Amino acid sequence: MNLHVNEIKLVDDQVHVFTAEEPLELTATGQMITDSDHFQFVYQLDDGARYQHLRFVEETWEMMSQYKDKDWYLYGTIELIRFAEEFELLLDNIKDNHNYGKAFTEKVEEVFAL
Repeated sequence: MNLHVNEIKLVDDQVHVFTAEEPLELTATGQMITDSDHFQFVYQLDDGARYQHLRFVEETWEMMSQYKDKDWYLYGTIELIRFAEEFELLLDNIKDNHNYGKAFTEKVEEVFAL
C-alpha cells in the first residue's frame, strides 16, 4: 500500500509527517528507496504482513531538505528510524548518477544543492 505524505510539520524540533490515508499500525524499517519514475523518495514501513510505502512527492522535497537532519515521525508517534542516514546515502548515490534518470537526478541535485 502507498501512503502519501500530505503534511509535514516541525513540532518541538521533530518533524511530524502525516498522510492522506488513515493511520495504520506500522513499524519503521530504517530503509529508504526512490521511485525515480514518479519523482518520489519512499520510506519503507512494515505492517507485519508486507511493506507499506511512505511516499514523499516532489512538492515535499524543500521541507525534506530543510529538516533532513532532524528526527522524523509518522503521525507524530512512529519514529522513522535511520531517516537522516538513509536519506543522506540516497542523495550521495544520486549525485551525478543518471541511472536514476537524467531528469530525476538533475531535479534532486537542484533541490538538495548537490
